[in-house]
Amino acid sequence: MSDTIDMDVEESVSLDTQNDFTRERQGDDSFVAICNHCQKVLSGGSQHGTTHLKKHLRICIPYQDARRGKSGDNEDFKFNQELSREKLAHMLVMHEYPFSMVEHCGFVDFVKSLQPQFNMFTRNTHKEDCIKLYEKEKNKMCKFFNKITFRVTLIANIWTSSNMVGYISLTCHFIDDDWRLQKKILNFLSFEYPHSGEEIYKTIKKLLVDWNLDKKLCSIVLDNVLSNDKFVHELIEDLSLNMSLLLDSEFFRVRCCAHILNLIVHDGLKDIGDELAKIRKIVRHIRSSAKKIQDFKKIAMQKGILPKGLILDVLTRWNSTYLMLERACEFQEIIRRFICFDDDVHLYMSLEEWERVKIVKDCLELFYSITKRFSSVKSPTSNLYFNDLCLVNLQLNNWSKHPHLFIVRMAEKMHAKFKKYWDMNSMLLSIASSEKIDEVCASFEYLYSAYVEQVKKVPRSPHILTHTENSGSHDTCFGVGGVFELSSCSTVSDILLGLNIFLQGHVTSQSTKSELEIYLERKVEASTKDFDILQCWKDNEKEHPILSAMARDILAIPLSTVASESAFSMGG
Repeated sequence: MSDTIDMDVEESVSLDTQNDFTRERQGDDSFVAICNHCQKVLSGGSQHGTTHLKKHLRICIPYQDARRGKSGDNEDFKFNQELSREKLAHMLVMHEYPFSMVEHCGFVDFVKSLQPQFNMFTRNTHKEDCIKLYEKEKNKMCKFFNKITFRVTLIANIWTSSNMVGYISLTCHFIDDDWRLQKKILNFLSFEYPHSGEEIYKTIKKLLVDWNLDKKLCSIVLDNVLSNDKFVHELIEDLSLNMSLLLDSEFFRVRCCAHILNLIVHDGLKDIGDELAKIRKIVRHIRSSAKKIQDFKKIAMQKGILPKGLILDVLTRWNSTYLMLERACEFQEIIRRFICFDDDVHLYMSLEEWERVKIVKDCLELFYSITKRFSSVKSPTSNLYFNDLCLVNLQLNNWSKHPHLFIVRMAEKMHAKFKKYWDMNSMLLSIASSEKIDEVCASFEYLYSAYVEQVKKVPRSPHILTHTENSGSHDTCFGVGGVFELSSCSTVSDILLGLNIFLQGHVTSQSTKSELEIYLERKVEASTKDFDILQCWKDNEKEHPILSAMARDILAIPLSTVASESAFSMGG
């Protein structure tokens, strides 16, 4: 069964056809929308709306070609110099090409062969085009932020270079109306000395106002450095004046979890410093010449093992150190045999030393996998916080009872640092004490109540319903189209922990139940590997509007200030 979907697109688009998509029913009774121009399959259910279909048409090449009169032998095509210049600016920015490229004779000849009418300008002119493009996109983004009814989370990366120049990178994370995680790099700029917390505050406050975000913050994720404490204090005082922070800003700051894990790992690596230095020297020695590499591979093949290259770590990236240890342990016997035929006796490692390395490598594997998950930018990470940090805590406790004394000492150091930083950031370590469970639950209820209180200030609309036990109506809540004036949230672990505890079942006997109570009475289904948490909340947005607003704000909070590879840095 299929039918067509009539579409309109943005104001700048004028369609010549009413049949841009064909809607087809699948075997499981779900619907898909197939683009009639490029045959791409998209979601077609009524609950998904048409926004994603409109966005697809904007990037659908056959559709755009037909619309601009460029398909087939259409003789109505008209060359547009300004449009082509803008496309060139897009290309330079997208691929980070040097501006000098536009003056390369080969590139100029290539462009002329495609369109002789195109006038190529100097690198400075095209540089100005790129700046105009930035201003145009920034203006669109500012208008977007001015209209949003949800919260955003900021990541502020702040550092001083070796030549004492201060830099700030400001990134915005949010979940859009289609429940897709979005990341926008807002600013990358230098700032003047002194690089104090007060100067950082002044710079970032100005940027927030510039982007229309000073009243729409959920949280800010920062590294654990002293200057950030001063900066956050100043920012909270300023934002509190316009009442834009929720719960007295108590949970406004989120500390970078990847940075904290790095500090913990750094202590762990100290306990095998001697062995680590030996392995690094062995790897460097084997990789020092083509002949040694060939000899190493020959020994591996004689043992029936597929040879792989050994990995030499980068001292400031502990993930590379972990990978070096992992590969060295995998080829331990090959390395030992290679050393037997080598004249350098200083490369010897005893079996006891190898055993210590293996044990620490196995311990580091946990931190390696969690840091990679925390640093993902393609899917939410805040929902991983509770389970992964519980796992770290449990493993550190287990290692404190390890038969090897050096692992016990290592675990004690790591656990002390773990507790130090997570006591600042959450109530996670309190879960072992039953008297703390009520406190965590209360934190979750407190946040929910704050969202409800804000909603009560919003005039009723068709989106706002009431929930009673005997009817399908809802308690006063935030609707999809309502105005929502919240800007902060509880600590990630408090909220997720509270939610997990509530999900054990919290049945109420009251005749009128809140949205929260009704939600918590639902049967809990275990999530699968392919579970899409954003899709789940999108599907339940109308049924649980307040909770979905909370989830939308919380799930946009990243647990790391940097992308995956950079998350392993042990510098600063």
